[in-house]
Amino acid sequence: MLNLDQAAVVVVAAEAQAAVDTLDGAYVAHLRMSAEAVDGLRNSGLPIAQTGRFMTQLFEGQTAALAWRKHTQSAISTLQVIHRHSNQAEVDIGCPMPWASLQAEVSDDVPSSLALVDDEDPGVATAS
Repeated sequence: MLNLDQAAVVVVAAEAQAAVDTLDGAYVAHLRMSAEAVDGLRNSGLPIAQTGRFMTQLFEGQTAALAWRKHTQSAISTLQVIHRHSNQAEVDIGCPMPWASLQAEVSDDVPSSLALVDDEDPGVATAS
């Protein structure tokens, strides 16, 4: 069993939730900016090759943001596994995702398709 400090666990959980919220907010802002920029260029007379390059740059930025979020999600999943195997496992620190009310443990009563994390490899969601 891992020995974790309760105050540190609570702080890390809050920071994880804030990080996901910040990433999601930045992604939404980038999508809005992208839509406005593309719409603004529609009748600009800019050659198709230049608008295509610009749209590709926007798309690559969105793809990079999704990759960053995926890696953050994997790290949070690892933290959740660590928490479950610690002296703080019974401490409710809240869910770092916006679906705090959706918490399921894999048991005989719950289908394995609802499992959120594989204990063997926390970066891999269980298959349905």
